[in-house]
Amino acid sequence: MSSRLPFPYHWVPGVWRVWLAKRLFRPHVRGVRSQPNRSPRTYADGEVDRILDDGFSTADQEGWSWPDKKSCALILSHDTDSVGQERGIELLCQLAKRKGLRSCFSFVGKDLQSYRPLIRDLVKEGFEVALHDIAHDNLIAFLSEDEIIARLRPVMDLARELGMKGFRSPSWYVSPAFWAALEKTGFSYDMSALDSWPFFHPSQNYGVRTFRPFMVGGLVVLPNTIPFEMPWLADIPLSQTFPFWRPKLDLICQEGGLVMFNAHPDQWYCGNSKAVAELERCLDHVLETHHPATLMPHQLSQYVRETFGRGACVDLGGAPPVRAPRCSEKPSRKMGNGANPFIQLGDERR
Repeated sequence: MSSRLPFPYHWVPGVWRVWLAKRLFRPHVRGVRSQPNRSPRTYADGEVDRILDDGFSTADQEGWSWPDKKSCALILSHDTDSVGQERGIELLCQLAKRKGLRSCFSFVGKDLQSYRPLIRDLVKEGFEVALHDIAHDNLIAFLSEDEIIARLRPVMDLARELGMKGFRSPSWYVSPAFWAALEKTGFSYDMSALDSWPFFHPSQNYGVRTFRPFMVGGLVVLPNTIPFEMPWLADIPLSQTFPFWRPKLDLICQEGGLVMFNAHPDQWYCGNSKAVAELERCLDHVLETHHPATLMPHQLSQYVRETFGRGACVDLGGAPPVRAPRCSEKPSRKMGNGANPFIQLGDERR
């Protein structure tokens, strides 16, 4: 809906967008909000990982493992959706430094010139930068492969100059054409896909159903597992953000997955001291309880390629699951075409 507006939806003030999103999503988030103790299965899905682990346990083949024999991994990432977010960026940089981490900031292509000096400073300090489309209009994943390549072409020289090897689609929209176009454009990894997105339909998962990286052709996909501000769209108070996420954080780590935080530096999201403090509570829990491998996206991308070469990483073929039932439900006959409830490969193999 937002991609079809006759003007960029970011022209609407951020506070108003949050207000509108809450009202649009409210009918679908009741299941998330009303769960006893907020069970992570209502907003977490690693079913593909469990299937693969079962297969590797009986096969003469090495399964997935993290560097340094760690049981899980952690990446901190931030999407800078518009200009004027320097204060929020600074707060999030300070947080990362306090924890001995470095994070990845995604920037919109049309804003690269405005942020150019800041981006150079971030890179010098060891932070990573990625491209967040050319405009934050939610349109890119709904275009054809050739249209996506043409859309990105005007900013690619500057993006390469700034060292951008990765991508994140606005609002986490993906498609087979989108991933194919990213590979042809020269990106090595994508951070757009969510493991689970329960807001569109209470009993169906529109995510990729994995907590671990995977390959789509020559592109590495790093699943975004903690869209940090999501609880606020369900009217869950800021002070309850950590209690909301804690069960999922534990689940991901216990199942050997990637905890990828995505938090925005906008002042109405995570670009303020109270929200940063809540994000710090989440980070402290993961770091102190689960001792993850702490990686930058480009480091993990390289590791995934090496792992894929020895058969321990899966190629999901390019198509995200479409109308897949949640892992606690039986497959529905309404899916049609004999579709596998877990994953439908892009070349129609099941």
